[in-house]
Amino acid sequence: MGMSRDGIPRWLWMRAEDVVEASLRGLDRGKVFVVPGAVYKLIVMLEKVVPRWVSARVVVGAAKRKK
Repeated sequence: MGMSRDGIPRWLWMRAEDVVEASLRGLDRGKVFVVPGAVYKLIVMLEKVVPRWVSARVVVGAAKRKK
């Protein structure tokens, strides 16, 4: 994808093999959307309960740090 990993902690990256494996398991179970990995499942869960303005601040803060 040409995406830079700079600024993203190493522990947030998953091996492609693990993502594919989780996706195929989900497909076997008839799932259209699959969230692989415990860290990402936690992030998705928190995203549902955290107020939108908090999420927006986190995203804006991350974007400013990249500049």
